[in-house]
Amino acid sequence: MLSLNVGVGNIVNVASPLLFDCLNVDRLRLPSVDLVCDVQHLPFRSHIFQDVFCFHVLEHTKNPAQGLAELVRVGSRMVELEVPHRFGSMAGNHRGKDKNDVGLWHTCSFRTLWFHQCLKHYRRCVKVLYEFPLNLLIHVWVYLEETK
Repeated sequence: MLSLNVGVGNIVNVASPLLFDCLNVDRLRLPSVDLVCDVQHLPFRSHIFQDVFCFHVLEHTKNPAQGLAELVRVGSRMVELEVPHRFGSMAGNHRGKDKNDVGLWHTCSFRTLWFHQCLKHYRRCVKVLYEFPLNLLIHVWVYLEETK
């Protein structure tokens, strides 16, 4: 089954170099992108991808909860993502390399509690990873099995 790599940028298969059956999507048309789309409105039917990878994308969206819901909707087994923690150096109005593109601004940052609240209907494992000296990131694995 195919996997989805959201926000791939210029790097093909950033989630795993060994992952060959992967559709690479981004909101920008770049050489490594197979399809241009927005994480908040993914043009795929539900549960079509086995695994979904999304690194440093949600902090650029206007509605990260909707983006997270879309990632969970299209995945069938697991969603793995990473975002800046609200106390990390990448939080807030951090700009990307292209200073003329306002869409590269970080519009939000996160706490682990936010993921617990958004994903309360799913089994999940939330782990905070520290990158010293200043970067504090939240790395999340969402296992897509409904809890009873």
